[in-house]
Amino acid sequence: MGAYFFDTSALVKRYVTDDAVQLACALETRNKLAALEIPTLTFVSADTELLSMANAEGLGIENPNLFL
Repeated sequence: MGAYFFDTSALVKRYVTDDAVQLACALETRNKLAALEIPTLTFVSADTELLSMANAEGLGIENPNLFL
C-alpha cells in the first residue's frame, strides 16, 4: 500500500508496511485507553525490530518466542 504526498519539489511515494499499520493501530488504541483512564495494552509480536519500535514509543512489549 502506498501513501502519496507532495513536498516542495516532487510527488513522493512512501510505502506503508503491515508492521507500520499494526504499530499505528496499537498507538492509537493506547491513546484512546489513556483518555478513558484505562490501563494501557501490551504489544505482542515475534518481530524483534517491531518490538523495539513499539518499546521506543512507550508501549509495554512481549515476545511470544521467549516463552517457548
